[in-house]
Amino acid sequence: MYKTKQHTNPLKLQKMKKLFITLTTLFLLLTTFVACNKEEENPGIPFTKFSLSETSCRWVNMVITEEDFPFPSELIIINSVEELRNNITCDVTDGEYKLPVIDFSRYTLLLARGQRGAFRHIYIDVQQLSAQNYVVNLIQATTYFHAISEYWYVAILIDKLNEGDNVKLNVIHH
Repeated sequence: MYKTKQHTNPLKLQKMKKLFITLTTLFLLLTTFVACNKEEENPGIPFTKFSLSETSCRWVNMVITEEDFPFPSELIIINSVEELRNNITCDVTDGEYKLPVIDFSRYTLLLARGQRGAFRHIYIDVQQLSAQNYVVNLIQATTYFHAISEYWYVAILIDKLNEGDNVKLNVIHH
């Protein structure tokens, strides 16, 4: 068995150690800088989907003008029973019609609606942009398009908005 003597240059080894330590320190500083400067992502405002499927009510279609085309949409902020009554119609059963029950002292109903060919919702998200500004992001995928446009509705309940709060609708079609 032969033993070979390793020929290492102590000066070269010291330079490699110094380079390794320098690069590691630089990497750690850069990682720390990026992590500290990264804006915290807004996790979104919690919401609950609201449906009329278990009621005798349905949403009222929006009024569409020529300026609204090709894909009209709107967002309605509903903060009272009267505002809800203006946006739904209900069938009369047993001599009366029953509105869905919503505690408007605690919640705001956001109704997004529009007109387009058949589609499905992929994603709904509510973000608070500033103290009084919010955005509802709604991503839709068209399943097929036909000559007869259909109305669509997405209703969600969020914690009560304050008077003067602004909510914008951002509809993205795929």
